[in-house]
Amino acid sequence: MSTNQASEFEAILRQQIYKILQEEKLLQGEWHLGKVDAVVSRYLLKAFIDGSQISYAIPCNPNIIFKTGDEIWVHFVNGDSKNKFASYKRATGTESIEDVAEGTILGDMQKSVYDKNNNGIVDKAENVDWSGVLNKPSTFTPSAHSHTLDQITETANKKIMTNDERTKLNTLEGDKTFEYTQITPLSVWDIDHNLNKYPSVTVLDSGGSTVVGDTSFPTKNKAILTFSAPFSGKAFFN
Repeated sequence: MSTNQASEFEAILRQQIYKILQEEKLLQGEWHLGKVDAVVSRYLLKAFIDGSQISYAIPCNPNIIFKTGDEIWVHFVNGDSKNKFASYKRATGTESIEDVAEGTILGDMQKSVYDKNNNGIVDKAENVDWSGVLNKPSTFTPSAHSHTLDQITETANKKIMTNDERTKLNTLEGDKTFEYTQITPLSVWDIDHNLNKYPSVTVLDSGGSTVVGDTSFPTKNKAILTFSAPFSGKAFFN
């Protein structure tokens, strides 16, 4: 038998096998046998499926280096023959050590091998290095949160201050003053000075003359000044 005759015989035999598989409904599962006819790109190849002589364009796994003639697994997603995907090469027993070491041959996708904890997820996919995560954002918008003092690192220029320390610091800062301007003429000035003390008060009218009135302090942070006639001016607290 010549080489051409052998090739023709092999083609006829493949067609007959494919026809029998179709008639027996053995091609309706999700995983099918394929053979690479041509590699179009990293993401697309052409392949013969289940012995067919028709070459189909199929999206493929970009992480596998496919070559013409490779035996492959073709996945009919959800059993849909129109939704095909070339997942992996099939181990045929003739691969080189280099092929196996490089991960281009992954063999049969058996649950007992790739999902040993039986949780429905390929084991390797449960522990992916950060560098292997695709399309991750370059920045992360922080959400509102708080920290305990133990989680904060002090520096030479930034120190944590307690309430007691803040009170002592305010005392060391010296005597505080406050200046109040009364724009609308009134006979009673209600003033929040927030000095946390009972300060002395000097009042000047808009012409710069000193005005004397009655002064009361409902709290350490509020003063009420009462005069015999309405006027505008300024009050100085110290």
